[in-house]
Amino acid sequence: MTGAAEPPDVTGASTLDVTPVPPRAPAFARFLADHRVSRRGVVHVGAHYGEELETYLACGFERILYVEANPAVFARLARHIAFWNQWLEVLAERFSLARRPQIAAVNCAAADRGGHAALHVAEQDPLSSILVPTDPSIRVRGHVEVEQRTVDDLVAAAGWPLSSISMVSVDAQGAEHLVLEGAAGLLRHIDLAIIEVNYRLRYEGGETVEQLDRRMEAAGFRQVLLTRPWPEYPAGDAVYRRVTTTPA
Repeated sequence: MTGAAEPPDVTGASTLDVTPVPPRAPAFARFLADHRVSRRGVVHVGAHYGEELETYLACGFERILYVEANPAVFARLARHIAFWNQWLEVLAERFSLARRPQIAAVNCAAADRGGHAALHVAEQDPLSSILVPTDPSIRVRGHVEVEQRTVDDLVAAAGWPLSSISMVSVDAQGAEHLVLEGAAGLLRHIDLAIIEVNYRLRYEGGETVEQLDRRMEAAGFRQVLLTRPWPEYPAGDAVYRRVTTTPA
């Protein structure tokens, strides 16, 4: 695997659990500092309930954009974000903060083009995907039509320049390559990408780790970390750091 780092001894690491040192936020903050990653902003595709939100806030990100396709899951995500936006507003007013983090969320699927897609809703909702599951262990309980948009379009719709984002995290259940194709503009500006990888293809049309490595290398990134899969769950996280010059 060209440019790949040897997987660390981190089994079953979920997104942002990229070092074996707990607790999560301080460890991830050190990881960002070690790789000289700016805290301008982060786009997180496959938000689920926004479990990483407190980590992003603790690390000092100025903008946080969550993208979640499942309407039922999005409702809980929206409540989570509303809680923090209310508290941040109170803190900003009480302590006269000049700037407070901006947090937003969009209920749609991120893909390589705009339009609509069928979301295959799995019994375990984090396994839902716009791609057809091929793994028999992923049981689909229904389908829902969802809007799909590109990440570049979503950032623009939030009113943020692409240059205001420094990191992207993608957990799209096999559709990560489609998300990246729709984020071509953003990839020219970010410092770091955390992307879920499948060690065994579980969705129709998904990409292997080797294919993802080649895709990211072509975009100017090098793999700096690869976590081992969960027991009984053949997926992990690949972390990519920009190695080419970011455009002005």
